[in-house]
Amino acid sequence: MIPKIILYDDDAEILYLCRFILEDCGYEVHSLQNCHRVLEDVAKLQPDLILMDLKMPGNNVGAAIGALKGNEATHHIPALLFSAQPDIAEISRSVRADGYIEKPFSLKIFIDTINMHLFSRAIGGYFS
Repeated sequence: MIPKIILYDDDAEILYLCRFILEDCGYEVHSLQNCHRVLEDVAKLQPDLILMDLKMPGNNVGAAIGALKGNEATHHIPALLFSAQPDIAEISRSVRADGYIEKPFSLKIFIDTINMHLFSRAIGGYFS
């Protein structure tokens, strides 16, 4: 089974770049420019991981992560934030995200972080 990732970002170039990288790694990627219907998106696409940009105009990313983590059907799906915010680690913890990737990111860190969260989910959260 090919792991599925939902990628949320309002920047079309970031979506294209990240999608290209992740598909090259063998993942199925669904890229969306807003997270207004995050629970519906997840129910429809059934991802193994969610990667969400912190700063998307008109989107409350904290509320979206809260909705995912507060829902019995979705709380187990790793949700990662990515951002150039200097306090992304603290923000990630405060909104209950499972992790974060700092922008700009190296290709190795980007892929390793995603693989770690997918792998830990696949073996029952061993690394959590």
